[in-house]
Amino acid sequence: MERPYQTIANAIAALGREHAGAGRQLSELLSLHECVTTLNHAKTLDQLLEVFVFTVLGENPSRSAAVFLKAEQGWYRAFYKGAAKKNGDYSCLAKMELLHLQREIISLDSCSAQIEAILSDCNLDQAGFSRFVPLVNQKKLVGLLALGQAMIEIDLEAKNQWLLSLADLFGLIFGSIMDNQSLESVNRVLEQRVFQLQTIRDATDIFIRCHNQESVFRALSQNLMGQFFISRSGFVEQDEQRVIYKTGCRASEIQNFFQKEEHRQFLTKLPAYSLARLDFSPRFAYVMKLETLEAGTFIFMLGPRLNGKLIEADDENLVIALARQASSALDRLALEEQRVENERMLKELELARGIQQQLLPETEPDIEGYEVTAEMRPFNQVGGDFFDWFEVAETGNWGLCLADVSGKSLPASMIMTTTQASLRALSTHTPASVSDIVKRLNAQLCLAIPSNRFVTMFFGILNPQSHKLTYINAGHNPPFLLKSNGQVRQLREGGMVLGMFASAPYHVGEVELEKGDELLIYTDGISELVDSRDEEYGDDRVLDCFVKHAGQQPLSAEKDMLFNHAIQFSGNQLVDDMTVVLIRRKI
Repeated sequence: MERPYQTIANAIAALGREHAGAGRQLSELLSLHECVTTLNHAKTLDQLLEVFVFTVLGENPSRSAAVFLKAEQGWYRAFYKGAAKKNGDYSCLAKMELLHLQREIISLDSCSAQIEAILSDCNLDQAGFSRFVPLVNQKKLVGLLALGQAMIEIDLEAKNQWLLSLADLFGLIFGSIMDNQSLESVNRVLEQRVFQLQTIRDATDIFIRCHNQESVFRALSQNLMGQFFISRSGFVEQDEQRVIYKTGCRASEIQNFFQKEEHRQFLTKLPAYSLARLDFSPRFAYVMKLETLEAGTFIFMLGPRLNGKLIEADDENLVIALARQASSALDRLALEEQRVENERMLKELELARGIQQQLLPETEPDIEGYEVTAEMRPFNQVGGDFFDWFEVAETGNWGLCLADVSGKSLPASMIMTTTQASLRALSTHTPASVSDIVKRLNAQLCLAIPSNRFVTMFFGILNPQSHKLTYINAGHNPPFLLKSNGQVRQLREGGMVLGMFASAPYHVGEVELEKGDELLIYTDGISELVDSRDEEYGDDRVLDCFVKHAGQQPLSAEKDMLFNHAIQFSGNQLVDDMTVVLIRRKI
């Protein structure tokens, strides 16, 4: 026989996990509590029906409501509010008994043709009713609640679980009356339900104040041990089999239980929130699995009752309801921990972004006869791309670099910082060639960065006097050199990515820049953008945009056009850091 307390067990099952609706859940729980308390004073069936209907309308304001009950002479309308006073023939509702209806809310808009026909035969659709809730007792239909259109805009889906819980309770009550039980005996049962509801309300207050996992398990343990006179309990994280909380027993007793293969298999097959008897354990009598959305899966174990009695089925529902509330509290704590961690990470990323921006050149280089501009737009707070320019030691030449570290966010940013510092140290302290600098940098990165990371780089040294650019392309997108006569050349000479093989060979390329020539160096964060059809932006579109706008405006405006065209293509959906370096010979 399904007990009234299933009301609360079902309510907690569906509502207890949704943290955003915690206030609404508590309000509905209080409403159930007040309803059960009021029922204690009901002396007649009419009073019971009045409490039922007005409780429903309090949470679901509707234009009309009615309750239909089954009696020996057949089905009849037992109570109505706002519906037509004229009674009707409701004998056709007997057909619904054959459908074996369970916990559900029937809507005229979506019910089966068979149910729609029965409701139509009783003219319930014409009476303005649109939703129906079966009242079931021991899997038998004993009544039907009918509701009209809502009077105000409410979230009906959010109210469904509460309405079903109330229907469970009144299904039991009306079924008991049909079985000729006195209202006094029903009220005695309800008094016990009031006590259990108060227990849940008190537990709710305690769980809200819990500040860590151990305090949640302590609160649940103390509540259950006090309710059922149990002297020991333990809580274990299932995957790691780590004892989180225990009382009245040693941790070794709990660990010994998990060491047996048959016990582990038993727990694996155990459904969540099902209180199971442990006939094979001398120290523990009950076990339950708690599955949470955010905090993991836990096993809690209870010793036998000191009075030698078993936990009855009705009391099991109380255990389950409290366990679900504990799970909800664990999820809340896990989400709060994630929020704090996310805030910490955000602060670290903001700090790293500030450091990264400080490492990038603050001003454009003053290279006689040349205009240079660059910009890096990170995919996250920080990125793995970087550009740099500097005077090469004792030569009067300028080093120009654009690099892309594999990966994203903070790890890539850290490697970027290492790469940039090493490159500057190798280039600005003693005179060196492009080849020497890149080979030494590669050897250093092989030692300094993880084996699953690498760096693509275009590095060149520009001689402003001869206008020759010697370069190495280490696995990077080949830059486009647009000559003043309209010809395009890609700078491919070089070798493999940096940081993979210390002895990797690199070949040096050389080009001469003439007046009006422009060089575009960019990262694949631009070329690998995709549109809504998953088509890649590609190097060809980068080149088309470059050729179209080159030489017609300042480099900074040209740079913005390159970014904007690519971002517009992707619908503003970035996939990686994006960096552009533009160099133009002016004279």
